[in-house]
Amino acid sequence: MAYVARSNSPRVVSIGFHAGARVPAHVVGPGTVLMAALPDEALQAWVAAHPFAGFSAGTVTAPEVSLAQVRAARGQRGLGPQRAATAGKPESRAPSAAGASIGA
Repeated sequence: MAYVARSNSPRVVSIGFHAGARVPAHVVGPGTVLMAALPDEALQAWVAAHPFAGFSAGTVTAPEVSLAQVRAARGQRGLGPQRAATAGKPESRAPSAAGASIGA
């Protein structure tokens, strides 16, 4: 993932990725959304070729868990809280199709 733009928050402290930052797609919510748009064949090929390295304490490093999150995102019309790769947010969850959380 490469962030090309960022909407800044009016908060005093803003945590997030700056424009131009690169981060593995499996560690951020927008990566899950973009992977959800891939056809199954392309998604499987990406997962097979991708190293699922840890980025934070809450990073999903199991390909099968990441695939479950991507498939759950396919059924969503809007996105709720996503798993976070940023420090201090490892407890975030990705929504499942049934409304339960998939652990990050």
